[in-house]
This record gives sequence, C-alpha cells and structure tokens, in this order.
Amino acid sequence: MITSLLVLIYRDKQSHAVREESLIHGDELSIGRGEECAVRLADPRANLHVASIKRSKDGTLLIDGEGTLLNIDNSYEHNANLTQGARILLGPYEFIVEKIGGDHDLVISVELIHPLLSEGEAAKKIAPRSLTETGLSKRKLAYWLAAIIMVVFSLPPLVASLSPAFRSAMAYSGIFPNQLWNLRMVRSGHSSFGAQCIKCHESPFRPVRKETCLGCHKETRQHIANPEIHHVFKDTKCRECHTHHGDSDPIAMQGASACVLCHANIKAKFANADSPNIHDFSTDHPAFRLSFKTGINVSDVLRVSQIDTRKLVENSGLKFPHDQHVGLVRVPGDGKTIMDIKCADCHQPDEAGERFKPINMKQHCYACHQDQLNFNLAPEGRKLPHGSEEEVSNTLRDYYAGLAFRNKKSMEWVDGQLAKATQSLLEGGGCEYCHTVEQAVGSKHLLKITPVNLTQHWFPASKFPHVMHQTYECTKCHKKVEHSEKSSDVDIPTIQSCKQCHTGIQPVSGKVTSSCITCHIFHSNMHILSTPGK
Repeated sequence: MITSLLVLIYRDKQSHAVREESLIHGDELSIGRGEECAVRLADPRANLHVASIKRSKDGTLLIDGEGTLLNIDNSYEHNANLTQGARILLGPYEFIVEKIGGDHDLVISVELIHPLLSEGEAAKKIAPRSLTETGLSKRKLAYWLAAIIMVVFSLPPLVASLSPAFRSAMAYSGIFPNQLWNLRMVRSGHSSFGAQCIKCHESPFRPVRKETCLGCHKETRQHIANPEIHHVFKDTKCRECHTHHGDSDPIAMQGASACVLCHANIKAKFANADSPNIHDFSTDHPAFRLSFKTGINVSDVLRVSQIDTRKLVENSGLKFPHDQHVGLVRVPGDGKTIMDIKCADCHQPDEAGERFKPINMKQHCYACHQDQLNFNLAPEGRKLPHGSEEEVSNTLRDYYAGLAFRNKKSMEWVDGQLAKATQSLLEGGGCEYCHTVEQAVGSKHLLKITPVNLTQHWFPASKFPHVMHQTYECTKCHKKVEHSEKSSDVDIPTIQSCKQCHTGIQPVSGKVTSSCITCHIFHSNMHILSTPGK
C-alpha cells in the first residue's frame, strides 16, 4: 500500500502559486487522463495512461513509464527510483518529488506548466511579433525610407521651383513635380492654374504675399471706404481670411472669429468708429441702419438706424402710393380697365438673384400712365416727352409756334399759350401727377421738377439674396407695403424680423445658422449705390 500526499499547484492572475493538497493511496498509483487514474491529468494532450508509481521488491518507490520513455531530471528512462527533489515531465505537466517518508510515503506536486493555447495565442506564438524577429533592422529601414522620400518628394519640386528651364520642360510634358507638395486640392476659384504653384508661391518655403494676390485681384476694395481707417489693415495678409487649399468651397473664411477680433472692442481698433461692440448676430447685433439716397452722387448717402423711426422717411421726389399699385388696381384715365399688379411686375431680380434692377419709367410706368403725357397734342399725334424740363418746354413751344404760323398768330400769343400750358402742369395734370413740380425762378415758361433720388439699395455694404427667400410672400417681411399711402413710407424688415428664421453662429433647432460673412461683405461695396433708371 502506498500513501501519498498529492499537491496540485496552479497560478492566480498575479502568477502566484496556489497549492491544493489531497491524500491518495493504493497498491499502485496510476497517472494519466483516464477516469480510473489515481492522479488524473485533465489536459487533453495527456495520454489516457502515462505512468505508474510502484513499490519495488526492496521497498523503494519508483516510477514506471510502462514502455514509454520518461523525462526524469532531463534524462530519458523507462523507469527510475524516486528521490527527493526529482523533476519529472509528463507531457505539459511537471511532477516534483518534495519528500519521501515521514507521515506519508510520498509527497509529490504536479503543475500544468504548458497551458493549452487558443488559436489566436498559438498564432502569435508562431508568427513574428517584432521587426527584430524577422531579421530586419528598424534603423536601417528608416534610413532607406527617409532617403527615398527625400529624393522622390523633395528634390524634383525643389529643382522645379528654382530652375525655370526645368519647370518649363516639366509643364510642357504635363508633369508638375511641385504637386508632390500640394497636401490638399486647390479651391475651385484657382483651379484653372492650380497645378502651377509658382503663380502664387513665388519662392519656395515662403507664404504667398499680399502683393501677389493683388496682382490679379486689382479691383478688390478696402474693408472700409474711409481712408482714415486703412492703417488698421495695413499688415493684414490675404491668407488670414482666404484659404486656397481645402476640401470644399468657398475660398473665403466662413466663421466669425476674425471679425470679432476687431468688432468685439471696435474702439480699441479705431477710436472714431460709430458702430457698437458686436460678438454675434443673435446676442448683441445692433438694429439695422438704412442707407438713404439724398443726391445723384455716390457719396450722397444718409445712414439711419431703424430705431430712429422719425428719420425713416424717404424723400425720393416721387408721388408713389404703394397701396394703389398692389393687387386689383383701376388704370388711371380709364374707368373700365382693371389690372392685377404683383410685386414682381416692377421689382425684378438682377442676374445674381441678390438685388433688384432699377425701376424706370418706360418699362414699369408707361403702360398705365401714358395718358399723363397727353396735352392737347392729339391732332398732331404727339405727346410730351418724359425727360428734362427744357425738353418739355421746347415741345410745347414748338407745338404753339406751329399753330401760330398756320393761324397767323403773333409770338406774344405763343408765349401766352406756353405760359398757360406750363401753369396747367402745376395744377394736378401731367408732370405734377407723379412729380413734385414748381415754377422755375425767373421764367413763366419753364418748370422745375424735384430730382428723383430713389434708394436702390438699402443695405449697400451687405448682401441679401432675394432668390433664396422666394418661397415666402413679399408681405411676410414687408408687412406694411399694401397699406402704404405715401412714397415717403419705408417698409424694410427689421432685425427682429430676420431673427424669426436666423440665429447666430451657435446652431439653434429650426433656425438658419448665420455668421458675419452670411450677410456682410468684407471688401467695401459701397460703390454699388447707383442712381435709378429713367
């Protein structure tokens, strides 16, 4: 009978040995994977029966491989006597004889030293896990790759930049080596010469100069027309706002950060600035200021805040009640004809779809108001011209002179008739129907008509694409126009009206996110204030 203390050793997560002891006994202690074995090995790689521990005839304990060679202290034997400290490898298991004799015939420990690996772990063990295991040198590979990159990606573009002859030869062949340095596509505005970097980058490793940009963009205006403020932007580079390389258009900066750098504390940049500090459209943007035309010159402009309602009066020189020019309207001088007039009949968008074309008499007014040009000239088949006061006076004088010649009247008679006709134009007919008219100083035969100064653009330095708002009725924004009885009325939407649909740079559900550049033009466009058409 053999009594043995079996010590099962396994490792925890920190690889510390954990021992579990159990007492086994028998005439012979079999070792293997089989259910009948006294020392059962669970690993599927172990044989059903590996070896047995027996007692020899002289009473010593031995291990018998029963025909199989056993690895005992790194030597292979079919069987061997067990001695204290002996190390026996049976498949993935390691057996160590810890003690012989004492309370038990044998104390032996067993540990699974080669656990069964998963397929992934086995692949990692077989495949190289580092560049060193492949036999290659990381340093040498890095040197070679760096050299190749320098030769292929640096040398040709550098030669092309420094040698006009090489550059011309490459351009003729359709190969542009400097494109190797082009990290991103050139935006569409410059795509026609996008492959010719030298157009903008005059020398390698230097940013594009402002003067280079202005070489093509000669008509680009200053941010503010006032020359007193030009010094604020003297060191500003085009590239600070315009990015020429990128994945999407447009080329101009779309955010508000650059604008706020100045306008958040505008007095610090320009002490005489008349605008308040502004950070965002939705928070502290002031009321809109309308630009009223006060004369025929570009500089004849008066800017009025919409808060100052008493000054929101347009002195255009015309008598034009909107309420008589919208909807079903009876044609003047004709008691029968009724026209259905729409806003778009007169207010026609320009080619850009942003503003409206000027209103003119011949295209928009003549069809309904031609009778206002009649003046006793029907027998002659003539009408008064719509033009200068001198043309009107000359037409009348020519008419009465012809009558005087046929009827043998004197020139005094002609002057008298001309004075009467001129006076009648001041009393509700003819010119006075639409214009403000008075007698010319020092002449009974000449009228003085107040010049027409229609405000063509209320926000000349801003942009408002009407074509993007055409899904709305005009009266949704211009709420009072249908009831306007005077031409001096001004019905331009306020900032509160715009805020119903638009918000600032921070997104808001159900509203259009709008930055400064959405409405404002950085480069001054005040020159677009133009005189109305005739």
